[in-house]
Formats: sequence, C-alpha cells, structure tokens
Amino acid sequence: DEEFSALLYAVQQYLGKTFSAIECEKFAYFYDVLHMSCELLEYLAEYCAEGGHTSIRYIEKVALNWYQEIGRASCRE
Repeated sequence: DEEFSALLYAVQQYLGKTFSAIECEKFAYFYDVLHMSCELLEYLAEYCAEGGHTSIRYIEKVALNWYQEIGRASCRE
C-alpha cells in the first residue's frame, strides 16, 4: 500500500541504503505480522542508524525485542 511504500522510502533514507528484497520482506513482516505502526518503524530505523547499526539483522533483533517488551496492542499506537 501507499503508506508502506512511503515507509520503506523513509527508512532507506535513515539507513542510507537501498533495500534488498530480503530487507523489504523484513519490514513487511514488522508491519503486517507484528502490526508495528509506520511511526514506530521509522523510529526504529532512526534509533538504529543513530547508533551506527544499519544491518537488517540488528534491526530485526531490536524490533523483536521491542515487540516483546511493549506487546502487540501498543505497536499500532
């Protein structure tokens, strides 16, 4: 959808790279399956990039950690 496309564009800008298909799939998983909001995913990218971490593996670990800590209900808020 258009919102997700805009999210991928913004996240790629934060991370300073063009995503591979795998990286796009990971963000689709965070968005569709974990129900993380676009705002949260943008913040995730910003948070990781500011710490110098642009690896999708690192980003995935942080996303899963946040999901476990804040729970599904809070991810869309």
